[in-house]
Amino acid sequence: MTRTVNGSTTHAGQRRQSLIEAAYQSIAQEGLKGLRTRDVAAQVGMTHATLHYYFPTKEALIEAVADYAVFQKLLVDVPYDNQEGSPRERLHQFLITLQHNIREEPTHFLVLYELARYTRQCPAIREIFQRQTFHPSWHRFMATLLDEGIRQREFRADLNAEDGASILMMFILGLGTSLLMPVPGDPEQMIQQIEHWLIG
Repeated sequence: MTRTVNGSTTHAGQRRQSLIEAAYQSIAQEGLKGLRTRDVAAQVGMTHATLHYYFPTKEALIEAVADYAVFQKLLVDVPYDNQEGSPRERLHQFLITLQHNIREEPTHFLVLYELARYTRQCPAIREIFQRQTFHPSWHRFMATLLDEGIRQREFRADLNAEDGASILMMFILGLGTSLLMPVPGDPEQMIQQIEHWLIG
C-alpha cells in the first residue's frame, strides 16, 4: 500500500475529511469570519502544522468545504446523471429531490450562501467559486433535459433550452435563499407551476 507521511492513504483521507467536516461546522455556526484554522485543527485533535500539511492555505480548506457542501451534502441522492425515465420525469425528480434536501437540512445551502457572500470582497473566495463545476454542470444537465423534452414534444416547442435552464437555476437558488427570507407557497406546488410553464 502507498504510504504517506502521516500513515496509510486511507488514514490520511480520513484525517483530511475530518478537517473538512470541522471547518464546515465552524462556518455553519460562526460564519466565515469565525473560521480559525487553529480551532479547526484542535477540534479534531491535530496540530496547526498538521492541518497545513493537508491544506497549505485557508483558501484551500474553504474550497474543500464548498466542494463537500455541494457534492457530499446538498446533492446526496439527487438523480443527477440518471438516464431512466422521460426528460420530464427526470427533471421533476431532480427538482423534487433537490428541494427536499434543501428543506430537510438547510445547513448545506446556508454554508454555501455564507461563502458566496464574500465573493464580492474577497478575490480568493471569488476564484474558488469560479473554479467550482456544479453551477455550469447543473445548467448543462437541465439544458440537455429540456432540449430532449422539446424534441420529444414533452416541453413546449417555443422553449429555449439554454434560457429555460438559466431560469431553473434561478428558481433553485431562490429555493435556497427562501430559507433566509421565507416566501408564501409550498415548494412542491411551485415546482408544479414551473413544470406547467415548461409544458405550455
